[in-house]
Amino acid sequence: MTEKLREDVPGKNFQSFCNICPYMKATTLPLAVKSLINNEHEIILPSNIIVKARKALDRMLEFA
Repeated sequence: MTEKLREDVPGKNFQSFCNICPYMKATTLPLAVKSLINNEHEIILPSNIIVKARKALDRMLEFA
């Protein structure tokens, strides 16, 4: 995602923490489908983090 942001907004400096994340590569489409079908691996966050994350995501989607 960082590379795409660098392309779309060349005037900004985006920091990336890992280019090839082994944990992200472990997530496959069949595993994601299984998780959604079985309603597994729910992540519960405090509301203050959800509010901040939603604001950040909304701002990112404005560029889409």
